[in-house]
Amino acid sequence: MGRSQGSSKSLLDLRTPFWCLALREARGSTGSGCRSQAPEGTHLALRSLAIARRQTQDLACNSCPINSGTILVPRVRLTAQVWRGTWSRIRRLVGGSQEPAKLMCARSSFRERSHPWGPGLAPCALSGPASGARGQLSPGKGGDRGCNSMTLEAIRYSRGSLQILDQLLLPQQSRYEAVGSVRQAWEAIRAMKVRGAPAIALVGCLSLAVELQAGAGGPGLAALVAFVRDALSFLVTARPTAVNMARAARDLADLAAQEAEREGATEEAVRERVIRWTEDMLAKDLRDNRSIGDLGAHHLLERAAPEGGKVIVLTHCNTGALATAGYGTALGVIRSLHSLGRLECAFCTETRPYNQGARLTAFEFVYEQIPATLIADSMAAAAMAHYGVSAVVVGADRVVANGDTANKVGTYQLAISAKHHGIPFYVAAPSSSCDLHLKTGREIIIEERPGQELTHVSGVRIAAPGIGVWNPAFDVTPHDLITGGIITELGVFAPEELQEALGATVTLDGPQK
Repeated sequence: MGRSQGSSKSLLDLRTPFWCLALREARGSTGSGCRSQAPEGTHLALRSLAIARRQTQDLACNSCPINSGTILVPRVRLTAQVWRGTWSRIRRLVGGSQEPAKLMCARSSFRERSHPWGPGLAPCALSGPASGARGQLSPGKGGDRGCNSMTLEAIRYSRGSLQILDQLLLPQQSRYEAVGSVRQAWEAIRAMKVRGAPAIALVGCLSLAVELQAGAGGPGLAALVAFVRDALSFLVTARPTAVNMARAARDLADLAAQEAEREGATEEAVRERVIRWTEDMLAKDLRDNRSIGDLGAHHLLERAAPEGGKVIVLTHCNTGALATAGYGTALGVIRSLHSLGRLECAFCTETRPYNQGARLTAFEFVYEQIPATLIADSMAAAAMAHYGVSAVVVGADRVVANGDTANKVGTYQLAISAKHHGIPFYVAAPSSSCDLHLKTGREIIIEERPGQELTHVSGVRIAAPGIGVWNPAFDVTPHDLITGGIITELGVFAPEELQEALGATVTLDGPQK
């Protein structure tokens, strides 16, 4: 982007995915709008604003030269209402007397009907001037956590009612979708409107509770138990790699059968017992996550910063409140570090092809005002070397007996890079994600997703037609690369200690004798 010769107007190539707002250095107050007569005022040039069919509208102040500093703003459908007061908002973003604005990605902090991003411009992350100084960070400090469009409540449940936050729409929109049946839950899980191993199990079981509350199942105890068992078995097929749903299905089906065999059992009593069991899952998951966060944070600090000081942590995918009942697993560890005042910065990878890191983890960091920096997946090793990353903490969808761990694809290469750089690599997961029935990671079923998820972005093809695609959702990290430990709500264990520590409580075939 630059200035055409002989013209004072800023030119914007409409092929670029962002609109350029060129700002002069601000040294005074202009109120709202661009006023060339204001002494030492700030002059705003808005050029080539695309409306419906990429037609342009020149809102530039023609008498003003344009400074080289720029702000990049995501493309939106622009209307007159959107731009009402825009100037004052931009001044609040960059300050009235700063140097020319540095390059940044700005996202609005709340929504408005006429504008999918809303009229606020709250920075997700700021990049300072290129310094070349090794190890210097300028992390984002988070946005306005009070904005109405941001929420970390992935699941909303009350007796007989279940809603999920459609995570495919984040961070642009926060929209809840009602789930009234097991079939609807299966479809939401399969489509990844809800994701994260703990959240998948919660939504699956709570959808069954909603159906039972509405009178599904029966008549008769045998028919009710069969309905519960079949519904749970169906839910497991939505995303088979994550073990939490399979474990919950086994436990809940066993509970229903046992309750039905009690002397004097009634259909209503069994129904109520199953519903209460699913409701208790929410509170237990939150307790477990807080324990994981606290245990993991203290273990990490003892290992990576025994003499005090702050740490830099790298994480992958999304393992926070949006993937659980709240707080999170690996993100729970980062939250705990932040609350202790011991976190310098968290790096989150974008996590292609679904971009859970860029869309969801970055969203949580901004909401919680946790200092964080987003990087491309291919930058992880460079970040470890350049910034002196203290530890890597990831989640898990299944941990098997020898400590091999299935997690979001890309985890394996992070573990290899961490070991090369001598950085502790941690897996944070509740004991419900551990499956000691499987001996090694070779036995884990790896879900493969449609190739279109890799070749298209927002429905637009970005890959050459005809190219082959391999799109596994997960990979398996060998236990010998998990050098920090496996963090559970029961403690932090070396991979070789896991089976003895957790024992029979975490097998899918029930207690081992």
